[in-house]
Amino acid sequence: MEKRVEAASCALTEDSRAETANDKTRERLSSALRLLMVRKSYSKIDVGSIAAASGLTRKSFYYHFASKDELLDYLVRKDIAACEEAGNGWEVLLSIARCMHGRRAFYRSAGSYHGLRALIMPAIIRAESSILMAPQGDPSCSIAAAVFIDRLSQWVAASRPLDPVAFILSYRTDLLKFSGACLGRLQA
Repeated sequence: MEKRVEAASCALTEDSRAETANDKTRERLSSALRLLMVRKSYSKIDVGSIAAASGLTRKSFYYHFASKDELLDYLVRKDIAACEEAGNGWEVLLSIARCMHGRRAFYRSAGSYHGLRALIMPAIIRAESSILMAPQGDPSCSIAAAVFIDRLSQWVAASRPLDPVAFILSYRTDLLKFSGACLGRLQA
C-alpha cells in the first residue's frame, strides 16, 4: 500500500514539475513576443523569430502554441483577465486603459491583428453592463463597448496620449451624454 501512495505522490510531483516547466516556457515565449513587438509590427514577426528571441526552438514553440496568433491571444487574455479583477465597471475600464498605456508599443503593434478586438470586447461589454446597469445582451452595452474600443484604439495609436485617468474621464463624459440622449428619446 505504501508503494502505491509513494508512486502516486511521485507522479503528482512529476506532473507539477512538468506544468511549472511548461509555464516557464510559455512565459519565455510571451516575453520574446512582447520584446519583438516593441521593435516591429506584429505582422512582420514570424514564429522563427519568436523562438530565436526566446532561446527556444520552433518545435518547442509549436509544442506550446499552434501559431503566433494563439500566443498573442494568450497574452491578451492574460492582460484582460488581470484587468477584470479590478472590480466594478469603471475600475475595469481604467485597468484596461492603464494596461494598454503601459504596453503601448505592444498594443500598437497588435493593432494589426484582426482578432484583438474580439478578445477585448467581452470584458468591455461586461464592464459596460455594470456601468449602464443593463443586461449584457442589451444593445446599449454593445454600442458603448464598440465606442470604447474605437476610442481606445485611437488613444493607443496617438503620439501623445492622455494619461489613462484623463482618457477614462473623457470617455465617461461622452458615455453620460450618450446615456442621457438615449433616455431622452425613450421618454419622448
